[in-house]
Amino acid sequence: MRTKPIVPMLICFVALFGLSVPRLAAQTDKPDRPNASGTWKWVVSAPDGQTIHAMVTLKQDGEKLTGTYNSRIGENSFGETPVHEGKISGRDISFKVIRKLNDQEFTLSYGGKIDGDRIKGSVVIGDGDQKFEWDAKREPAQLDPTGAWKWSMTRSNGEKMEATMKLKLESGKLTGSIASGDFSTEIDNGRINGDEITFQTTVDRDGQKFVAKSKGKITASKIKGTVEFETDGEKRVREWEAQKE
Repeated sequence: MRTKPIVPMLICFVALFGLSVPRLAAQTDKPDRPNASGTWKWVVSAPDGQTIHAMVTLKQDGEKLTGTYNSRIGENSFGETPVHEGKISGRDISFKVIRKLNDQEFTLSYGGKIDGDRIKGSVVIGDGDQKFEWDAKREPAQLDPTGAWKWSMTRSNGEKMEATMKLKLESGKLTGSIASGDFSTEIDNGRINGDEITFQTTVDRDGQKFVAKSKGKITASKIKGTVEFETDGEKRVREWEAQKE
């Protein structure tokens, strides 16, 4: 009969389909692996009623976590210290911090669950005689403006000013310069926080110092902002923008 060759074809089709469906399901059902890398900040109330501001910067490598921890109570900063025994398993996260107070060492044991840009858990002090809750939020990734930018600003008379702005971000400090032709000035008090950038420039003219304060919003390739300065006793604001070269 002519229909017989169809049977092995159907068997092959069913076999292939039967093998491919579980494989597809296994790929679809695979849970997303959380990533704890980044800077996390939180504020907690200690058992004695004092408010603790803490920040931990984590780097994830497989299930291993490394990083640094910094905290302060009021105006007293305890400085930066390494994270110990950091690990992540599924959504469970844990690490330890060793601190010294009055020449005595004590350990803070953090544990919690990560959910996107949030970690909720508890911290145990020492041998567990004190325990309180902590709720950390991940800070937005900081953009790096390091490099050369084509800076421009339009004056009140419509004339367009152009310059080259060079920026460098290192250890959280923003430095650089703005130059056009024979003119050049250094950037002072540079800061970048998320997508916000601020700095000031000072020009010494005839023994007088003129300060211009700039701020703006930054993306990977563009900055748009304003500059505030004073001339003839009057405060003025101009818009400026810069394109990454």
